[in-house]
Amino acid sequence: MNLKMTAAACVVMGLLTGCNDKEAPAPEPTPKQSQSEPTPAAAPEKPAQVIDTSVPLNQYQDLAGNNGQPLTYLVLAKAPGATTEDKMGYLSADYLATSDAFKRKDIEAAQWPGFEASLKSYAANDYYSLPISGFGVSNVLSMQNVSVGPYDFSTQSFPLTSYGQYCWANPVRNAQGMNLQVKPSAFPCSLQVKDSAQARMIEEARAKGSLDLRGTLYLYIPEADGNTAVGQVVRGSIDLVDQQTNQVMANFTM
Repeated sequence: MNLKMTAAACVVMGLLTGCNDKEAPAPEPTPKQSQSEPTPAAAPEKPAQVIDTSVPLNQYQDLAGNNGQPLTYLVLAKAPGATTEDKMGYLSADYLATSDAFKRKDIEAAQWPGFEASLKSYAANDYYSLPISGFGVSNVLSMQNVSVGPYDFSTQSFPLTSYGQYCWANPVRNAQGMNLQVKPSAFPCSLQVKDSAQARMIEEARAKGSLDLRGTLYLYIPEADGNTAVGQVVRGSIDLVDQQTNQVMANFTM
């Protein structure tokens, strides 16, 4: 009996000892603090474009002269990345007329200094003018396809409409494939005529199809993207003309 009890006691002690001999569960490793990755520096913001509305109108450079070639100079001067060879191809008929590398090098040496001086002048200037051809089509580089809508009695004005949402945003393109994009701005798309008698005369001419829109837009063009100069209208001088009599029925300086 004592032997059985002793054996049983040994079994119990063995079980207890076995339990105590088990290793305690290892603590979970503390995750290493991830090293903070350096935050990439933010790209420097472009300086805000400041339009100088005090620039005299006679200091705005005309884009329409010489078959619209000033627009080519403007784009090449403002667009980043254009090489000297690219610019020579647009500016020199002699350079474009030959594929001989040596002749091209000679032409570049002779003509590039003059072109470069002109391009620097365009790069330094952001103010340009463009004629308005109204709804007609003109061979002169101009703002075209802008028409005068029916008189709006609620605003006492004639709305200006076009193919786009903004009346002055029609594409302008010269013979060399250079473009001008006019972005929407605060410059109005309506011509206010408060005098009812004058408004009646203009509306009569408009309804007969004899009303023409002419004038000049004064633009701020600080940059170019690819083959497109990008800017906005700053000021404008607009005439409403009776085509039958060539009479200026109203003038607007905005």
